[in-house]
Amino acid sequence: MSRRAISWLYSELPDLIQRGILTPETGEALRNHYGPADRNALSGRKIFLWVFGVFGASLVGLGLILLFGSNWENLPRPLRAFLSLALLVSSQAISYSAIQSGGCSSARREGSAVFQSLCVGLCIALIGQTYNIPGNLASFLFSWMLLILPLAYLMQSGVVSAFYLTGITWWAGVVQIEGNQALAFWFLFALFLPYFFWIIRKDRYSWESSWLSWLICLCLSVGTGISLEKAVPGLWIVVYLGLFGCFYLAGRTWWDESDSIWARPFHAFGAGGIFAISMLLTYKGFWDSVGWYHYRYEKWIHPWAAWMDYILSLTLPFASIFLLVNCYSKLKDSCILYGIAPILGIVCYCSSSLVPSVSLALSLVVFNIYVLALGLATFRLGVLANNLTRMNGGLIILVILIGARFLDTGLGFLLRGIGFILLGTAFLAANLWVGTRKEAEG
Repeated sequence: MSRRAISWLYSELPDLIQRGILTPETGEALRNHYGPADRNALSGRKIFLWVFGVFGASLVGLGLILLFGSNWENLPRPLRAFLSLALLVSSQAISYSAIQSGGCSSARREGSAVFQSLCVGLCIALIGQTYNIPGNLASFLFSWMLLILPLAYLMQSGVVSAFYLTGITWWAGVVQIEGNQALAFWFLFALFLPYFFWIIRKDRYSWESSWLSWLICLCLSVGTGISLEKAVPGLWIVVYLGLFGCFYLAGRTWWDESDSIWARPFHAFGAGGIFAISMLLTYKGFWDSVGWYHYRYEKWIHPWAAWMDYILSLTLPFASIFLLVNCYSKLKDSCILYGIAPILGIVCYCSSSLVPSVSLALSLVVFNIYVLALGLATFRLGVLANNLTRMNGGLIILVILIGARFLDTGLGFLLRGIGFILLGTAFLAANLWVGTRKEAEG
């Protein structure tokens, strides 16, 4: 039974028991059979132990870094090497103890993994400094992230996983700033995927699955932009609409049983990303000089790395189209409007590349109409479902679009002010109406 159905059943149980249709024992048996409706929630005590366990381990690790740094220059080289390795071995012993204890708490497991991760980084830095091993920030991050990745698997640590995702994204940014290519970001990200699939296979709505999914969406969005070579101007339009389309449609396909936005990260992040990119494409500047006729030959362009741009611009949109067909086949008609964004991106990009003089204005009109349709459809679905979050999301889309067009035009302050007052009034009236209707329906 889906989570939505379980939540509905639990909401009906008190009334059914009160009417005598079910006995209290039967109601309790149903709860025991189906389990909690929202396994995404953790008890306050578990959250407290988890947060402070990780926080304490982080403080100990950072304290050791400062302690070693304050007296490091005064120690002989052999002693430096011994202390560095001893610290690493001691952290491994703590992690081994946590693994051997079997039923240890998640706080202990996470704390041990975080402490060892910090010790690995400290040991790399100290050994490198002691023996003057050449390197830079990029090589340090690359080595550090590769060495702590096994900890995510061995310790089943969500915090180390988050640390790894953040670290490889940071590494990609550093490499790109230095004028090199960050294509290895995709290899590093692929190494993490088996662990993520294992987590969501256990329970894709769990607390750990949810916040890791949010972080994956964020790091993939940033890492994609960093790793693009940008040899062909404007290709990011197709890539990003394809990426966010995949996020949204994957969320609608596999994460659609929960009503909580927190438990549906791909759905929420994908919808927000589609709106953000589509909103940018309502401006003329993003369509200027796009396409292969404006190929860049600057010295910082790596032609061999541009192949990844082409691969992403093909695989991501087609993957999103495949997911769209799959989603539609499951009678989820509401996914179509957001799901067609990659198709619109491909059509407008190709036409703007081939006949820019004709297609520029057409692309602007298409995406203005598309964003307007997104806002109206989201608002309508929210009203029909009595869902204030969705309804307000649609209103926000409409307010941003209309506000942006107000600022683009030569309207005076008086007309702009009246327009914003009308928008605000509509916003408040819609919320009041839906809120009143929800109260009337109980």
